[in-house]
Amino acid sequence: SKFPKGAIGFLVSGLGCPGSCDFCSSTSLYDHRRIEMLSPKDLVEHMYLYKKNFQDVTNVFVIEEDHFRWPDYLIKIKEPWESHPDMIESIDWFSFGSLDFIGAFVDRYGWDAIAEIGIGVMFIGVESKFAELLHYKKRSKTDPREVFSHLHNMGIRTVGSWICGWDFHNHSNIEEDLNYFVSLNPTYQQLTRLSPFPGTAL
Repeated sequence: SKFPKGAIGFLVSGLGCPGSCDFCSSTSLYDHRRIEMLSPKDLVEHMYLYKKNFQDVTNVFVIEEDHFRWPDYLIKIKEPWESHPDMIESIDWFSFGSLDFIGAFVDRYGWDAIAEIGIGVMFIGVESKFAELLHYKKRSKTDPREVFSHLHNMGIRTVGSWICGWDFHNHSNIEEDLNYFVSLNPTYQQLTRLSPFPGTAL
């Protein structure tokens, strides 16, 4: 078959974010706060229901603005996840993270902890090479090249996100910015243009 095998499940662990990025709808829609939809234990049990009832599911897409902003929540997934060895062999899940919070999680728990909680795919907001011009508090401490390289060496797929159209973009630097993003070798890519969505600070 020309189509890949397997199916994808869908869950929502939390909505909203206190990060206050001026382009982010999630921040504005949920008043700069996170609303927990599933506890760590409930998240795993819902994944297990996919395992039991939908045998073709190989990955569960878990919506959250930034899982790694909540390290205590993430690490609490480990025990219930490991209680289902049959699921570990057949399913992983899709997480969302920003670079500095990924780095802080790794400093606290180590790289192996990411795999030990079942993450198989990670969405990472790179946004731009020129992080110092963005002034967002999530891209100042951690080297994107180190994060992407470590995850790939562990067998974790990545979705890199890059944004075109910042105020500082011009003909002389936009190609440099894009080439930097490509050099990270994300497994999959999301390239978007900066858009001032209604309700955001932008």
